[in-house]
Amino acid sequence: MPIVKETLEGSGITCKETPQDDSGSGVRKMRVGGYDKRKLAFKGWVEIEHFSYRGMQGSFVVMQRDKGSPLSLRELWKGLLTFTAVAPHVLKK
Repeated sequence: MPIVKETLEGSGITCKETPQDDSGSGVRKMRVGGYDKRKLAFKGWVEIEHFSYRGMQGSFVVMQRDKGSPLSLRELWKGLLTFTAVAPHVLKK
């Protein structure tokens, strides 16, 4: 979660972590918002869920848009994945 938050904040995105619930689901949520290149506002959520598979540790990251253009969120997602601090941790097919 710290790598994702630092990367988003470094890109000018406002991030606010929500308190973890007591359900034991292990899902951490962050509220994100900002402006795209066209100066249009967007808001949404980033959910991070840790998992273990065959002795490997990883995380599923899901981004959900509440307001704004879907293209803005897709651009943000691609930017996050290619950022130098995050790219080594991304598993691709």
